[in-house]
Amino acid sequence: MISRIIHTITLLLTSGVLFHHCTLIGIFCGCWAFFGAAEEAEQFSRLADSRPYMLIALFVFMYRFIFKKTLRDDGELDLKLMFFYLIGDFIWAVIAMFCTDFFFISWSTSSNSISKGKAQ
Repeated sequence: MISRIIHTITLLLTSGVLFHHCTLIGIFCGCWAFFGAAEEAEQFSRLADSRPYMLIALFVFMYRFIFKKTLRDDGELDLKLMFFYLIGDFIWAVIAMFCTDFFFISWSTSSNSISKGKAQ
């Protein structure tokens, strides 16, 4: 039983599901949106900003063209297939960014809002 649990954890860590490159850049951008906001109301406006999306697009583009090239049978780049992979990686990272931000929002407690509620 314990060996089965350890084997499952090992598979998760080594498969790339938890430490996927798109997931990591999405988590980074989600943390930027949450912790970079001065007020709670600014968190959603930071998700609407174009900078995290440009960072995600640049990162995914560079990663795909440097490390994960897709080649045809003749050894040339398959640009059509790489474009579809780029779109999928971008969508994956954006979903990870939103999930990270909403995770932090749902678990955060604001001492300012609690103290303002008691003062009124």
